[in-house]
Amino acid sequence: MLRSHWLILALTVSASAETGAHFYFKNRAPSKHQWQALKPSVAHLYRPNDCVAIAPSWGDPLARLYLGDSFMPLEKVARAGDDSCQRIIEVGFMGQRYAPASSWVEVERRESGPFLLSVRQNPRWEPNRYAFIDHVDPELLQVTLQPGSTPQSCAFNDHSRPSAGGLGGDPAAPQRRFSCPGGAFHWVGVTIIDDEHYGPRRCIWAPPNRQGPMTLHFGRVPLGHKLVGHAGGPWLMVRDGMGPPVTLAASINDSFNTQAQFKDTDGWVRFEWDTRAFENTVADVALTITASPNTDQRFCFTLDAQ
Repeated sequence: MLRSHWLILALTVSASAETGAHFYFKNRAPSKHQWQALKPSVAHLYRPNDCVAIAPSWGDPLARLYLGDSFMPLEKVARAGDDSCQRIIEVGFMGQRYAPASSWVEVERRESGPFLLSVRQNPRWEPNRYAFIDHVDPELLQVTLQPGSTPQSCAFNDHSRPSAGGLGGDPAAPQRRFSCPGGAFHWVGVTIIDDEHYGPRRCIWAPPNRQGPMTLHFGRVPLGHKLVGHAGGPWLMVRDGMGPPVTLAASINDSFNTQAQFKDTDGWVRFEWDTRAFENTVADVALTITASPNTDQRFCFTLDAQ
């Protein structure tokens, strides 16, 4: 009888230890070797219009280190929004999931060590006809200021000195940029800002200018039924909401005018303009940025023709 009692006790302790070990290793952060072994599984699932999302998000730097630019290029890691992804390959560990795509239909699932890979289909995905951020080039874009009756051009330089404002300062200024009067951060080019969740957003830096309205003239844009954009300022700099609203206005062939306004405290905002009147045409698009009053306000945006 005593022997039976000790046997039951031993089995109970063993089962408890095994259960505890299961939860310990399940909730333990993946090792270097487990991250390295993840790449073939992602490669098996990956398609050109896919985005890879890591949950929890603090695993992003590790995922980029081991998956590389082939699967996590900067333009996708710092994408304007998930609507640009035809599918998302969710890489979850420690029981975490990528919440923004939780309602998308799961089309495939597989495991790789401690990782659960879930492929989710975007129900609203549309291909871009034209991404404005890919055309910030002097042959395709002109940037002008309107301080009075005569417009003033912002000169382009493809060998500008790169700079960054440091922690809490302005985002990195690339070598290839348009330089405008007004100070060190008054330039137009592609950079990355932080959104209200401190996530990266790749966008066209185009802050309002004290000297007057600033206009970006994009020539021969193939248009579809809508223009979809995102906009905001670097959150660490603008989160106090001290600056005036920024207005982004669009003109198409001087015959279509619309605009959107953005407040600092809005964070990273999606907006959409109806262009069905110009669908399947090629047109000149002018984007004008202003703030009232004109102060040293920060502003960055993306825009896609679909």
